[in-house]
Amino acid sequence: MMVNIKSLIQPKDIVPNLIETFPAELKSKTFSEEKFYSYLAENQYNFVCYHITRLTEDELIDIKNNGMKFGNKQFLISRINNLPSGHEDIKELLLNNIELEFSNNSDENNLFFVFFGCLDLKNNIADNNSFFNNWGGEAIYRYIDEGDNFSNPILKSVHERLQKISKPYLIVLRTSENISQTIQSGNIYQDYISSNTNNTFGSFALTEIPEVIKIIDLTEDEIIF
Repeated sequence: MMVNIKSLIQPKDIVPNLIETFPAELKSKTFSEEKFYSYLAENQYNFVCYHITRLTEDELIDIKNNGMKFGNKQFLISRINNLPSGHEDIKELLLNNIELEFSNNSDENNLFFVFFGCLDLKNNIADNNSFFNNWGGEAIYRYIDEGDNFSNPILKSVHERLQKISKPYLIVLRTSENISQTIQSGNIYQDYISSNTNNTFGSFALTEIPEVIKIIDLTEDEIIF
């Protein structure tokens, strides 16, 4: 099925790096950073962004019903425990890794990372293939890959089994209205004033969970912008 991202955009939505979606007042690129974010917040504009991930069937249903969640320790543990039956050995292996991963870090990671820009599937997603080739988020696939392209046969088998029970998805999202406080990191303002606004693709972290607009199955759907 053909999915046109632009058809999902509402009047108060902005696609960072796609200048045609900005309000007329901002297209001159004369706003200071403070005024830029203030204008967006005061006029209740939202950013449209993307999250790329692999999901099991149960995870897909949960997102449709309950939305997205922060990728903290408890969430990762829940994802592992909810893997389909018949994968208890994988669950044990991954749960042990999660304990090690978070042993020297805070249990809570209340940031939600997204991509933004005028999406080019061939280049942008290919450049970030770790997100749709590996189930479980960075804390899990960093461990499985070990930085050496799955040279460990046990971990390679884990990777292959996780691929079989999950599929890659592009999740189209909308930020909350309070843009200036929601964005924790990123360089949207610099991209806004850049001459390459329509040609760049980046990422930022949100402190609030965005709204799910559309879930796109990358094995079945073709995306156009």
